[in-house]
Amino acid sequence: MNVALPAEPVTLNRLVFCMPPRLGIPGRQFLGTANLDLPSLTERFQTRFQSVRLQPPDNEPLAAFLARRWGAPITITRQIAEGAKGNVRAAMADLEMWLG
Repeated sequence: MNVALPAEPVTLNRLVFCMPPRLGIPGRQFLGTANLDLPSLTERFQTRFQSVRLQPPDNEPLAAFLARRWGAPITITRQIAEGAKGNVRAAMADLEMWLG
């Protein structure tokens, strides 16, 4: 499921109503990402999810991933990773431009 969450509490509460326990799908997980301030979400929404903060990758692992995945020279992927400052999407876009 790919959903852009609006800020309206009513809509978020409807989304909670549709979560896996209600869908009858045991063992399924729901993963969402947000740049929102989590305390701004309704209590009902907050109490049904576990918040996990993900940190951006360091430059060297990101450069190694880019080089391995797309076969680009490590010197180039190191420069791209440094410029992206941990933003994987930006690094991938920059590498795509470099690859032409």
